[in-house]
Amino acid sequence: MVDTMMRSVSGVRGIVGSDLTADLVSRYAAAFGELVATPDRGAVVLARDSRASGPMFAEAARDALCQGCGPGCAGLGWTSSTAG
Repeated sequence: MVDTMMRSVSGVRGIVGSDLTADLVSRYAAAFGELVATPDRGAVVLARDSRASGPMFAEAARDALCQGCGPGCAGLGWTSSTAG
C-alpha cells in the first residue's frame, strides 16, 4: 500500500478510511487536548468542513478533546473564521 498521508502545519490529509481514520483523528485531538489543557489557556473551538467525513471526524475529535479540555463545538465552519 502506498502511504498517501500528508502531515503539515495546517493538519493532516489522507484517504478517508484508508490512512485517515477516526482513530487517527482521535489520537491527534487527544494529543492537542493534552497540550492545551491548562488553566491559563483559552477555550478550544471545534469546527468542521462540509465533506461527508466531517461529522465522523468531528465526533472523534470532540470525544478525544472532552477527555482533557472540553471544546466548544461550532458545527460547520470555514478555516478563515476559526483561525486566530
